[in-house]
Amino acid sequence: ANELVTHGNSGPDVGGLRLRGFGKSWTHGGGGKKSPPWLNNIPLLVDNGQLVKTGGPGRVTSWQGEEDGSGHVSINMDCVYSPRRGAGHDRGGIWPADPMPPGPITGLRAIAADYSGKCGAPALFAVVDKIKGGPEAHWVWHLPGKARDMRIDTGKNTFTIHQGRATLHGAFVAPGNVEVRAPGSVVFEMPEDKRGKKPKAVEPPSFGIVASAPAGQSFFLVMTMQMGARPVVKVKGEGLKAVACIGKRQVRFDGEKPVVEDL
Repeated sequence: ANELVTHGNSGPDVGGLRLRGFGKSWTHGGGGKKSPPWLNNIPLLVDNGQLVKTGGPGRVTSWQGEEDGSGHVSINMDCVYSPRRGAGHDRGGIWPADPMPPGPITGLRAIAADYSGKCGAPALFAVVDKIKGGPEAHWVWHLPGKARDMRIDTGKNTFTIHQGRATLHGAFVAPGNVEVRAPGSVVFEMPEDKRGKKPKAVEPPSFGIVASAPAGQSFFLVMTMQMGARPVVKVKGEGLKAVACIGKRQVRFDGEKPVVEDL
């Protein structure tokens, strides 16, 4: 949850996920030096065909960790979705006592992991992307470029990534009618650069998985990682107030963080 601006060979990767399990990579490693944020698996905002410019640091607003690796982290993404000069912290990483008012687009990425096994799988994950004030959003998941024996199945609000006997199954709790595409792509033009010169249109990047939602809707995803059979995900309610039940665990969003608890 990079709270510092990017320096040297670092790339803008606030909120980007890196996931490994069963000796395999399940996400792309992101970009390198001067790479754009959309190379990470964070939601892309597209306004009338043009990618909304992103950049800037994130700010951790909630964090908790357990001895087995379970826990959660919530990241304020306001500076990422509404980059402005002077917003955020100073070069030493100190945030001002009175931060700038939020810009036209605000965002929060909240992630939780549960390794208790109570859900019926060795690993349970929850990802919430709460975005306000922006245009249509595209939730993307970059896959590792050299993954072998990988295939993706999609269903109603779901996807399953297969690598041998290991699988990563995702189910969107919100939006309730999201369309999942794999392989998917997002068509957009790059925003203008600092000099006001509009760059040439680029070939839209292809992602492993894309789920799109109209303006004003947020994303709430639960995932399980397992070998063999996976547990069933049951959803009660709608939107960010919905509750996902998996095995003996349930996942809900309290407005700031995903909460994983016993049924």
